[in-house]
Amino acid sequence: MKTTKSSSRSVAAFSLIELLVVVAVLAVIGAVAVVSLTPRNALVESKLEQDVARLNGAIKIYIGNGGSMDGIETAQQAVDQLKRAADADGQERVVGLRGSMVDHRLEAVSEVQGGERTRAVWKPEQKKFVLEVGTSGVSEFRMNEALGSQRYVAAERDTSLDYNPEAGWIWTSADVSSGGFTGPTGLPTTNTPTLGAISGTAAANRATLVAPTISPDSGVYPLSLFPLEVTISKDATTPVDAKIWYTVQSGVWEVYTEPFTVEPGTVVAAYVSSPDPAWNDSPRVAASYDTDPEALEIEVWTPVNPITYVEAGGEVEPGNYTPTEPVGDIEVFFPGGWEIPDVYEDSEQFQFFWTMDGSDPRSSITRVAGITFQNGYKNNNGHGNNESGVDISNKNWVKRAEQEGWTQEEIEAFAIDDEKKPHDKISYSISTWGDATLMPIRVVAEAKNKKLMSTSLVLSSNISINRTKLRQPKFVIPDDPQRGDTVEISLEVDYGDMPVGARVYYTTDGTDPGDDGTGNPITGTLYTGPFDPLLGRDIYDGEVIIIARVYPPEDHLQWFDSSYSSSGAFIVPTWDVTGEATGWFIDESGNLANYRDDTQGGSYFYWSSTGGDAIENFADISNRERFQIGQLSYHNGSGYVASDGESFDFAVQLDLDSISNQFNYQINQYITYNTGTAWENADTIQIDSTLSTETINLFGANYALNLEFGESSAGGSSSLDQFTVLEGETATAALYGTLVSLDSWW
Repeated sequence: MKTTKSSSRSVAAFSLIELLVVVAVLAVIGAVAVVSLTPRNALVESKLEQDVARLNGAIKIYIGNGGSMDGIETAQQAVDQLKRAADADGQERVVGLRGSMVDHRLEAVSEVQGGERTRAVWKPEQKKFVLEVGTSGVSEFRMNEALGSQRYVAAERDTSLDYNPEAGWIWTSADVSSGGFTGPTGLPTTNTPTLGAISGTAAANRATLVAPTISPDSGVYPLSLFPLEVTISKDATTPVDAKIWYTVQSGVWEVYTEPFTVEPGTVVAAYVSSPDPAWNDSPRVAASYDTDPEALEIEVWTPVNPITYVEAGGEVEPGNYTPTEPVGDIEVFFPGGWEIPDVYEDSEQFQFFWTMDGSDPRSSITRVAGITFQNGYKNNNGHGNNESGVDISNKNWVKRAEQEGWTQEEIEAFAIDDEKKPHDKISYSISTWGDATLMPIRVVAEAKNKKLMSTSLVLSSNISINRTKLRQPKFVIPDDPQRGDTVEISLEVDYGDMPVGARVYYTTDGTDPGDDGTGNPITGTLYTGPFDPLLGRDIYDGEVIIIARVYPPEDHLQWFDSSYSSSGAFIVPTWDVTGEATGWFIDESGNLANYRDDTQGGSYFYWSSTGGDAIENFADISNRERFQIGQLSYHNGSGYVASDGESFDFAVQLDLDSISNQFNYQINQYITYNTGTAWENADTIQIDSTLSTETINLFGANYALNLEFGESSAGGSSSLDQFTVLEGETATAALYGTLVSLDSWW
């Protein structure tokens, strides 16, 4: 396949070798020039990512075709270098693309320190553009019509495979024997093997084989079609023994036997060669396959917002009711996942990142990486999907579907359809919040392979706190307070929402402890246990008004509002009364007498004052003070009549500072046979109920009289409600009364 150097050779070489590269570069030029019709504030960064990907591709093509980026220090210099065509020598010698790689109108617009915005930065040591956040760099690549007429100095090209400047072989490489078919043998991988080549006039008179067909054609295909299957076929007129030779990405030439797959950015070249010397090799054809980066799209779902302390998993005091279950994690979905084949659903290609402090998850040092995965999100430590689809044991998935009115059939269908919808979970707890009142979550699906996909927009989920009003405290105050009694304050825990560590502050001067606006009291004493409200008082005024509130734990102030105040009154009456008492026995007719006879048994009773008078006097009696109201005498007669609980009525008349009332009691008399010793034959008198049902009102409160036996004379024995007298003896027992308040004081 020898020829002589001529201009026609150059034209032919361009049509066979450079066609693919020209198409690819034109795609770069056109793609960089396109102005997005989508609102700039939404897609400007996505467009910049795509422009950078295409420019870096043009740089690779430029270098692959003998160009050099050495000494290029700025972004605009890099763009201008791509505009330089090969010099005169390169136009004659270079096998590949010899023209400009980008449109002369292309301009790099630089901007200084763009806050948190993404910029394209030229890296001389890497000979490519990279995307960085918060630095100075190129904000956009655009067309400047003023640059269209500018001319750029041609550049020297240096390639490993050139056209031969001398007569003979087209390529500057060693000759190959024209013997039988041997395949590519030891040729460099960039050289094309040929079969049955002959020289001179014979070669010129041979027929040329028809070029093979590569399917599909060159083009930009959706990522969902990759890895793309490629087939190469011969023309129907091609001899049966002719073989198709092909190379991928300028690699080793191989004989085509069956379809194969390619990744985005792949170039395939092919030709047909026959071992028959009568045939010239076919022209070479090529096809390039690329993809527009798939725009990653995500969705964030927060089960509850705003959220309460209990829903966030805060610890509460145990009560009679089960607390609300904590809400589930925040779900991050990837609804466009079915557009990306499983082989590219890999954390080496893209990954979820999020922050919980409001910073940009694309660049923040506080960002958290989502799970790593391969071949889709299926079966990843409980995250994402199972083999049959979405993990429908996840309550949040089901809850969300039910909230949106989905039927069970629709939920199941979604689970199957969602097999390629990756998702992740963002977990948070009370400790995650710290002392913040808002959790600003920012989520992004970050593309790591910018040729295949572009980073998603940053989505936000600002979770706020639903403050809980704490429940009022409860008081436990003695029914009839006295000095030394204590007050207890308790929390209302029955509803399952009282936080562990809740504080109670109280005052004993009738003032409200208040709230300073942060969840802390303005005044008051921290409750640590039961306390004596009168402790430390020099002057006893008889009444203490206690006011208390419940306040949130010190480390969780932002979750709660302090309770409404509760109040209680601790009152010890301070009155003193003077009066007189009279005891009466009441017969069946209701008559009153200070004595009673038992004619059958020879026994009798009588009431008398301690001084022998008809009336018992007392002075300065106060609440709960025991005072004597006379004495009861009993003679145990010698009768043999037995009685098991014979009863009679007894009354005590009290006259207190012009207030009078009668208190009635029932006394039971137990008489024994006189057949044993004096103690065996003793009779017993018992007060049936010591607390009267009648009351007297003193200083606004109702009091009952509690009646008890006191000390006894010889021949008898007494204890509280009983008085026992030996056979044949007469004994006397003191009678005591106590005024007991019946009203509550709070």
